[in-house]
Amino acid sequence: MRDRVTGRDIVQDIVENMRQSLEPLQYRALAPSRYDVVLYGEDFDRLEGILRAIKEDAVRALDEEVCAMNRGSLMRRVSAKVGRPALPVEGALGSWHIEITRDAEDELKPGMTLVASSLELPGPVEYGSGNPTRRVTTIRYEGRTETSRETVAPSASSPIGQPLVYGTLAYEDNLGKHRYLITKGALRVGRGGISPEVDVQVQTSLLDISREHFRLRRDVQSGRFYLADLSRLGTTLNGTPLPRPGASGGADAGTAEIVVEGPKARIGLAGVLFMELELGN
Repeated sequence: MRDRVTGRDIVQDIVENMRQSLEPLQYRALAPSRYDVVLYGEDFDRLEGILRAIKEDAVRALDEEVCAMNRGSLMRRVSAKVGRPALPVEGALGSWHIEITRDAEDELKPGMTLVASSLELPGPVEYGSGNPTRRVTTIRYEGRTETSRETVAPSASSPIGQPLVYGTLAYEDNLGKHRYLITKGALRVGRGGISPEVDVQVQTSLLDISREHFRLRRDVQSGRFYLADLSRLGTTLNGTPLPRPGASGGADAGTAEIVVEGPKARIGLAGVLFMELELGN
């Protein structure tokens, strides 16, 4: 049991997450290249001055672990048990990207770490949000490690039963440019959290962007789109701030919706990230 987190704990937790996040292909196994670490507030404040050194050690530890897995007996033993040939391991994007942030939502306890890895294969921007994103989250607390896994499928057109595309949402985050095809009647956008319930997950370390930042909804009868702010620091539509959460007396969680006028609009998230919304085909 630990009541405070050390830099070594963080490095070891990142490596453990990588071990649990391998995605086997035909001729190789991919390890996620991105790791987002969230720390309890006091732990983050204490380690803030050496975060760069912790990241450097984590990168070195990941490199050494991949080398050990590729040459060592562990991979051969595991492969022999399942009757498959050993697969070489490599990072999905060729280099490691690590972000360490403070728990802004006060969800963690002292000594607790959360590591979330994202495995997204690069793809052409015009094909929407790309291939499915594998997200593995490990939470270390009181000597135990809890792991959750989810796969977020892209909202791209399928060759079978082509879905109706209502529009697109284009933006750029730490993983590059994305063009999300809107095929649902409602979607939520934000950073996501321990168990993210967002349709469009922005990969960023900016805590100004809330885990659930805004909701975009299409009215079935009129076909019009409505935007609602769900954030702490605000959402804008074409530069105009949306009503803050709680400004409406309605039944839907107290959110006030604003109609999106015209085929194109610019949505601002806390003034630090902007998305281009284009409706219709």
